Amino acid sequence: MEIRPTQIDELPRLSEFLTTQGMARSPEVLRWKFWQSPGHPAGESTSFVARIDGRIVGHVGILPATLHLGQAEKPTFDGGWFVDWMVRQDLRSRGIGIFLLREAARVWPTLMTIQGSADTREVLPQLNWSQNRRLAVYKLNVRFGALGRSAGITRRAAAQLARLLYYHPVTHCPPSGWQLINAMTVPADAQWDLLDDALPPRGRNPNGSICHLQRSGPFLRWSFRDHPTRRYNLLMAEDPAGAAGYAIWRTCRRADGKLEGRIVDVGLEWDRCDGWRWLISVVTAHLAAEGAAQISCLAGDDSPLSEGLRQNRYLRRCELGLWTCPQATELTPGARWHLTFADSDIDTAAEV
Repeated sequence: MEIRPTQIDELPRLSEFLTTQGMARSPEVLRWKFWQSPGHPAGESTSFVARIDGRIVGHVGILPATLHLGQAEKPTFDGGWFVDWMVRQDLRSRGIGIFLLREAARVWPTLMTIQGSADTREVLPQLNWSQNRRLAVYKLNVRFGALGRSAGITRRAAAQLARLLYYHPVTHCPPSGWQLINAMTVPADAQWDLLDDALPPRGRNPNGSICHLQRSGPFLRWSFRDHPTRRYNLLMAEDPAGAAGYAIWRTCRRADGKLEGRIVDVGLEWDRCDGWRWLISVVTAHLAAEGAAQISCLAGDDSPLSEGLRQNRYLRRCELGLWTCPQATELTPGARWHLTFADSDIDTAAEV
């Protein structure tokens, strides 16, 4: 068996392998993720393949990430998310996945992931990885039939009753002097360039240690405006001083044909609770108007994002573990996390 970095001319074969294993990835998306992402070495791949007799039988990819820890002595921390981890079905339980992960960790020594598969829960503890359980998917059932066909009749009845009793459109007023940036004055494409001004300043997050992805205008534009599928929407807010916050969302069609909405990312200063609940209510209204049956968002338990979701009647529905490798000692279990769906393995880890 050979394990090595993926070569760019292998992308069509890697795409075919991942797709046949139930993880559809086009060559364009793979090139975008593992050759063009901000922060990875220029011209080098952050994708690794396992090959037997010249055929791809396994894969793992790395997305570089910078974390903001809220600590004076070490305000930022470099790491990477491992994603698209897959071994050919008939060769599983033979250690190929572990070899892939060890090779990725050799090149990228501090790794994290959010995955919920049974294989992950079995393998990562054996490698001394730790799990932070203070993250959850918050969901709001907007229409009847939000649950998939696989849900039992009792669960479906309970969900419908909860929707009738609990869900009502929530309208929160904007903070004084705040408003949405009008697309008539700033076209939608041009609004993406304002993200640099809307990002909250570092070092001003309250209440102790905080861990979250270090956002930047280039990173957000690469992740969502320049995504090969072009399926993301942006909403910008401003206060009297200028751009003050943003929200990114998308819709997707589930296997049962129903439309699902996802709040992908929200950003503004952490202590503006009134801004969080207002911006989330606006995005929720947009997704409901587009016909979403259910809306989802991933958040840390004690983040302003989760509080804003609860104030808009979202319910904590699905716990997801944040796994960190043994080298990530700075990422303590007590740290406050702000996370969202973005483009990761959460699609499979948090199935409805």
